[in-house]
Formats: sequence, C-alpha cells, structure tokens
Amino acid sequence: MRKYSKLRGVMYEKCIYQTEIGKLLKKSTTWLTNRFAGKESFTVDEAYKILDYLHISHDEFVEYFPPGGYV
Repeated sequence: MRKYSKLRGVMYEKCIYQTEIGKLLKKSTTWLTNRFAGKESFTVDEAYKILDYLHISHDEFVEYFPPGGYV
C-alpha cells in the first residue's frame, strides 16, 4: 500500500492534483512529492491546511496523516 493512500484517494475523487496542494502550501512539486513518498514529513499546520482544502474534519487527522504515512 502507498503512503497516504486515504489522502490520495480523496484527492483522486475530487480531481485534485499534487500541484494544487503545492500551490496551496506555496511549495514546489518536488517538495510535495518528497512528503507523499515519506522522505520528509508534513508539519501539523500543513496537514490541517490540506484537510481544510479537501473539506475533511480535523477529527479525522490521524486517518489521513497516520504515523509513518501508513494506515
């Protein structure tokens, strides 16, 4: 299973690409790719911005940003 698979699934359903998330966070595509690959971690603030953009409740934080990226 891929890291952040549940997050990726919601992005796919809503036709939101990593480039959009990069623009939201004002980060490069490479920066974002490294986070999704697990080479670097998202900060809590970055994760909350992504959840807000996708209209996901903060109560579901751990489901979308689990430790190590895997559910």
